[in-house]
Amino acid sequence: MKWMLRSLIIIAFALCVAQAYGIEGVEIVPDVVYGHKHGDKDELVPLEHSENILAEFKKHKVTSELLVIKGAGHGFRGEDGELAADSLVAWFEKHLLKK
Repeated sequence: MKWMLRSLIIIAFALCVAQAYGIEGVEIVPDVVYGHKHGDKDELVPLEHSENILAEFKKHKVTSELLVIKGAGHGFRGEDGELAADSLVAWFEKHLLKK
């Protein structure tokens, strides 16, 4: 089941990035919401990439959030992983659960 959730998240992320950068054939959908986490000590993917994606979403009025985890590198483990997971659950509850 985890692999399915991860696959859906990856597909959703790819579509959101495509929309943010205006890749041909992908339109901005007004009801898209985007939540992302990034460690400020990530040596593989610069934090600036997530900040640029967030800026593009905001420019197109897409509801978006970026959680920067202080001291975290690429891939979250231990307390960083728990914080990222808790934030993902909170994001789903906030944006996707019917009230």
